[in-house]
Amino acid sequence: MTIYIILVLILTVSYVLFFTACLTGWALLPDWNRSTKDCNTKVSIIVAARNEEQQIGLLLNAIAAQNYPRALFELIVVDDSSEDDTAAIVNGFSILPVKLIRMKDQVAELRTGGSYKKKALQAGIKMATGELIVTTDADCTMNADWLTTIITAYEHYPCHMIVAPVLFMNRKGWFERIQALDFLGMIGITGATLQFGLPALCNGANLAFRRQSFVEVKGYEGISDTDSGDDVLLMQKMARQWKDSIYFLKNNRAAVYTFAQHSLLAFISQRIRWASKSKAYLDKRVVFILSMVYLFNLSLLSSAVLSFFSSQYLILLIFQMTLKLILEFSFLGMVAAYFGQRKLLWLFLPAQLLHILYIVVIGALGNVMQTTWKGRRIR
Repeated sequence: MTIYIILVLILTVSYVLFFTACLTGWALLPDWNRSTKDCNTKVSIIVAARNEEQQIGLLLNAIAAQNYPRALFELIVVDDSSEDDTAAIVNGFSILPVKLIRMKDQVAELRTGGSYKKKALQAGIKMATGELIVTTDADCTMNADWLTTIITAYEHYPCHMIVAPVLFMNRKGWFERIQALDFLGMIGITGATLQFGLPALCNGANLAFRRQSFVEVKGYEGISDTDSGDDVLLMQKMARQWKDSIYFLKNNRAAVYTFAQHSLLAFISQRIRWASKSKAYLDKRVVFILSMVYLFNLSLLSSAVLSFFSSQYLILLIFQMTLKLILEFSFLGMVAAYFGQRKLLWLFLPAQLLHILYIVVIGALGNVMQTTWKGRRIR
């Protein structure tokens, strides 16, 4: 089994190098201290919504409360064939003018290929008049400085896309708090990798890009075979077209807040949907890193099984786990401290065992299994 040990050591060294790079990237990533100058960018906020009658009112009120000049932004909500009162709630919202697009009426869009959400966003972008497109989700909220913070960064940095943080709110119980801690890690990796020009992760709940840039890369053309990926795959298209053109906005005021999944089944379904887009990733460096992370976690499980038969594998497992815990705790500690969520770190150790299983199981299922989202089968 010498070959096995050598392979595991190679994976472990690779994992250590990756997380060392993440620690360095996050530390080097500059905070954006919002400029006080007046902004003049016209913005179109686009929300694709399906069956969100319980949450969309919170989002509408949060956008209406933005301190960005009302004349410089528009809100477009695309009702993605909802089966509840989502469209009626949007229509009845009077605090802020809202352009409502019903996908049921977009016959030409529905006949074309591609995922439902990408079609909905495409319809919204087609109607948009703003220079900058900002996307968020219907189950989100944000503080009043959100839009202004994004725009001041956009006007300062010559970029084609801005990736901003997404955090969990109203966390109840250990399961939702573990999700929040895991998500903090994703946000940290998003920023750290973008600091080195690697478009690994982003979230469509808090994304901004130039409308003209979207047109120049031909939108979602070529990335519509998977139902997920309206965010990461678009980012990778833009990164391929314009090197170092993606900016991570490291600022608490730019964060969007959403809800954790309340049940294990909902969590598994969500993460399988997220993992399914990895098959279409355009950046081979990202594919390599994801594969390495997956194989490293798989090696932890295999070393744990083999440790029952030989003490050398137990020593190997302890070595792997020690490095993993030190690096990940250090990294999560930095990110949690920045976003004022240090209290989540007490769940770090119990979350580790679940995280290893989650990476291995979800990573495999995301490539072979279909799931459903809001009554639709996801490819």
